[in-house]
Amino acid sequence: MKRWECRDLGEAKEFLRMNIHRDGCRLHIDQRKYLEKVLEHCGMINTKPARTPLPQGYQPEKNTAPINPELQMRFQTVIGSLLYLMLGTRPDIAYAVMQMV
Repeated sequence: MKRWECRDLGEAKEFLRMNIHRDGCRLHIDQRKYLEKVLEHCGMINTKPARTPLPQGYQPEKNTAPINPELQMRFQTVIGSLLYLMLGTRPDIAYAVMQMV
């Protein structure tokens, strides 16, 4: 603060849509609010959770039907949001998300 003009805002509570919680020496980071916002935006707020991101042995099939621009945009929105989650706090979904790309 002696070298640059800045101010102390206290402990960080949120950064790049990641919630930050400190518990003693432990630091917890999550993106729960962001994920809830994505689910709501995509109309998936009432979907059931799954134990794993993909069923065992899943192999995506190439789309041969004509492209629906509205469906394509929705798909890109979901994948982009999942990529952000994957890079931020959910590396466990990386394989499943990349299978969908």
